[in-house]
Amino acid sequence: MALQLGTLRDALLEAGATPEKANEASEEVAGYDSRLTRLTTMVQAAIALLVVPIGSQAAVWIKMGEISGQLSALSARLH
Repeated sequence: MALQLGTLRDALLEAGATPEKANEASEEVAGYDSRLTRLTTMVQAAIALLVVPIGSQAAVWIKMGEISGQLSALSARLH
């Protein structure tokens, strides 16, 4: 038997669907749910992979700002 959403199957049966139609519909929705879960996982992984380089770049920009400020202060003292 394929993956099914039992609550959906039961609700369809109570609503008057035949057992065959309730099974088919439940299996189809479960398939979409499974695919959506996989897609969500892939998107979360892609976002995580983007956060690391963006965070690293932000750290570089902050450090460059600190160095720039220190150079400006040093230059002001020398002149």
